[in-house]
Amino acid sequence: HLLCPVLLLLFITEIILLLTLLYSSLLYSTGFHWLFPLYWWAFQRFVHPSPNTLIFVSF
Repeated sequence: HLLCPVLLLLFITEIILLLTLLYSSLLYSTGFHWLFPLYWWAFQRFVHPSPNTLIFVSF
């Protein structure tokens, strides 16, 4: 069924957007310098994902 993957993709995108909004609000409230290493680590994890993530994305 075509609708199921589309809904899942929308759900994942919505979660990512919510997390980004939450993170940016945290960034502004606590200061950029303290959270930058955490953000960089998350960015590296996103750019170089684990094999499990790659398998999940491929399906």
